[in-house]
Amino acid sequence: MDPKAILEHHQREPFCPLRIYLCNGATYEVTRRELMLVGRTRMIIGLNPDADGIPRETLYLVPGDVTRLELLGAHSANKAPRRRIREGVRSRSRRVNKD
Repeated sequence: MDPKAILEHHQREPFCPLRIYLCNGATYEVTRRELMLVGRTRMIIGLNPDADGIPRETLYLVPGDVTRLELLGAHSANKAPRRRIREGVRSRSRRVNKD
């Protein structure tokens, strides 16, 4: 997947937890923004954070190995369908004007 597309979802406000799907079938969940770093050729994911938020394990990935992202936000709490983001498909965001 294009690193820019991954970074776009990583930097979204407010942060929405996401699941990363890799080409080998593995999946990883990123529950906090601080647990993921996206670069052009490498991604770093912190896994199994302790009570202080410090990851117990670190995973290094190649952005090209990411096949899709799945947003886990509030939809996962009520078991509604989750939004999937595939490479080359832009998600639509709704803006609400607060007056």
